[in-house]
Amino acid sequence: MIRLVLVYRGFFRNLVGLDREILELSPGSDLSSALRAAVCRHTELGVAIDITTGAIKGNILVGLNGQVLNPLDNPLLQSGDVLELVPPAGGG
Repeated sequence: MIRLVLVYRGFFRNLVGLDREILELSPGSDLSSALRAAVCRHTELGVAIDITTGAIKGNILVGLNGQVLNPLDNPLLQSGDVLELVPPAGGG
């Protein structure tokens, strides 16, 4: 089991009502798997993340361990990773 922290910034924090939460994923899970899991928990995130593909909609930023990811990146995740969802500057 992979345990990682998902941090919500700005608009996303207000949307889901949390600053952060722990996601538990199967070994070998990637970024899109984590994003799909987040949308399954909080369907309101569907405004920014496609529930079927885990793809980012619009120009939100996703950070992994303090580094901004390219929207096309889909890295494998490890226990202890920290993901961040950051809205566009005008949205949070």
